[in-house]
Amino acid sequence: MRRAIGVRLLLGSMLFVFSLTALGGGESRELAYALIDASTKTFIEHGLCKDKQDCTTKELVFFEAERQDTVHISLYSVRDAKVIEKILSICLQKYEENQRKKTIVLLAWEKSHREYGIWQKMFEDPSIKLHLKGE
Repeated sequence: MRRAIGVRLLLGSMLFVFSLTALGGGESRELAYALIDASTKTFIEHGLCKDKQDCTTKELVFFEAERQDTVHISLYSVRDAKVIEKILSICLQKYEENQRKKTIVLLAWEKSHREYGIWQKMFEDPSIKLHLKGE
């Protein structure tokens, strides 16, 4: 059990690092880090996890790079309106700070990442979809 968790964390970390490397440009990478960090801090502030490691273990924040000009963040186990409001506010703030150059896509799901599995997410919509189109 402990080994399986360690392997999951290692693979998740490798995927995260690979995704950020795929972004290429420093601006996109900085934006992704800022959004992930702000989302994680918000989860900690609202008691959804106790620290960054706990948030990683609970698989609350996922990131993927679609293109160099797009940052795509998925949040899981999000049901608290205050958490959603704060993260949406941060996304809008970062979008404006980057002079609307980068596209930000945020999806918030009510269930945990594990509950959705591979196929279920294809047939369910997230509770929140935010698409801020870059110029």
